[in-house]
Amino acid sequence: MFVGVLVYVIVQLFDVWAYHKWWHFTEKKFGDTQKYLWLRNNGSTLLSQLINTILFTLGAFFGVYETSTLLSIMLSSYIIFVVTSLADTPFVYLARYLHKNHKCAPKQL
Repeated sequence: MFVGVLVYVIVQLFDVWAYHKWWHFTEKKFGDTQKYLWLRNNGSTLLSQLINTILFTLGAFFGVYETSTLLSIMLSSYIIFVVTSLADTPFVYLARYLHKNHKCAPKQL
């Protein structure tokens, strides 16, 4: 359990850092932060999930399974992360759209 919590903290910190690096890069290079939302979202998430897959698999299973099994666990886990991460992109755009148009803003008293 300790490995899972430690890896979670490391990966979340990295994901936030990477997202902001992508944000500054796309804003500086292209001047449009909205247009490259997909790049920031997927770039940081896919990279952080790769780190998550490697660290967790090694931390949890190193010495328990053979190297070929560890690689198989890493590959299958990462494929699942890639599919689910890419599937969330439309929802990120929807959330940004709703926020921009204040349709989901809480009502003020």
